[in-house]
Amino acid sequence: MINGDEELMIKMDKLLSDFVKQQRMKLPGSEYIPCYRVETS
Repeated sequence: MINGDEELMIKMDKLLSDFVKQQRMKLPGSEYIPCYRVETS
């Protein structure tokens, strides 16, 4: 779990989601399954 300031966590979630969309978070040919959950404090 990634926990912190709400405004920062919203930005962090968007950044990580964009990385997934750009296929930066997985090996070629495999599906990425997040090992984290963004939570606001």
